[in-house]
Parts: sequence; C-alpha cells; structure tokens
Amino acid sequence: MSAFTVDEKNLLIFLIDQNKHFIENKKTDANTNRAKAEIWSKITTAFNSRFSARTEKQLKKLWDNMKNKTRKIDTEHKKEMLKTGGGPPIQQYDDSISERVRSIVPTINFEIQNVFDSNYLPQEENSDPIIASTSSKYKDSDNSSTITI
Repeated sequence: MSAFTVDEKNLLIFLIDQNKHFIENKKTDANTNRAKAEIWSKITTAFNSRFSARTEKQLKKLWDNMKNKTRKIDTEHKKEMLKTGGGPPIQQYDDSISERVRSIVPTINFEIQNVFDSNYLPQEENSDPIIASTSSKYKDSDNSSTITI
C-alpha cells in the first residue's frame, strides 16, 4: 500500500479531533475499550468513504506515528534551546500536522517546571521566580503607605 498523503493525514486528524475524548482516554476498562473500538471503526468507515481503503490497524499506526513525530520534534527543539554557546538560532520547524496533533493531545510533551533544575526555561523575560514567590506587600496600620518586599 502507498504512503499516506497530506490530505489523508489531515482527514484522519479531523476525524480524531471530533472523537479525541474517546481516542485519547487513558482508561482501559471494558466499557472504555469497547467505546474506543466503536469509534475507531467509525473513523475507519468515514476515512475510507473519502480515500482508498485503509485498515483500522493502519490508521491507528499512522496516528501513533504522528504523535511520535511530534514528540521527537518537540524534544529536538528543547535540546537545541538548552545548548550553550553562540551560533545562529535553530530554524523553527513549522509542521501544521504536528501543530494539530498538539492541539488534540496538549499533554504530548508535558513536563513539570522546576526553577531549581538545570534545564529550567522561564516563561517571562526578566522574571525571577524565587523573588516573585517570596514577595509580599506590607501596609501601615493606618493604610497610608504601602511597601513591597
């Protein structure tokens, strides 16, 4: 069978986006698995009504491959951001398919930010999270002046 076209990938993403709460559900009980199987069957039928016949197994594999490619792109980008030294900035790899995958699975590269970690990347410029988390305001008893610490 031939490789998937961009149009086929976009259709699969569209169909999965409509059913993402079932497809990306982490539960594995009998009812959830049955619902997932039904959804994948409907996705396969809808997909095959527009394009050449693909099996459910092929569509699931394509979805997994698209998620893995998105993870790899994000990991490479983060690795480049953490490098030290000069040189030109990395080229941003713009992939509309990866962007759509991220919108369906926002936790695809979830990480916990730790300000004391060596690979911490602040979200705002010139922000010091240690000072921000310990700052407070002091007001005089007569509320005439405020001091920020």
